Amino acid sequence: LLREMEQNANNNSFERSKNGSRAQPIAPSTVLYNNVLHAWGKSSDGDASKNAMELLDRMENATSKLPKPDVISYQLVLTALQHGRDPDKAERAKSVLDRLLASVRRRDIRAGHRDIRSA
Repeated sequence: LLREMEQNANNNSFERSKNGSRAQPIAPSTVLYNNVLHAWGKSSDGDASKNAMELLDRMENATSKLPKPDVISYQLVLTALQHGRDPDKAERAKSVLDRLLASVRRRDIRAGHRDIRSA
């Protein structure tokens, strides 16, 4: 469902409502992504941390029509790694921290609804 929402937002896909009018697609928000990341962090699925990392990748590489990760996104991926069974989780966690720091240096990271530069 999330991938479908992303595709619809990227393609400006409009659906017809019951009355025949065109409805704008519902684009995922950072909050929605973070809820999915939170669920992966709580999941007992063996691929949960991998799935969280992949979702973070998608967020970081998203088009301008989709939201970028915020500080909470990175924190949730670290939590998923912490609870995961990935033997390389320490290296992956360092990678996530490096990516967070790079975003801060580029000044494009957002902390919630506030730009981190104004903090």
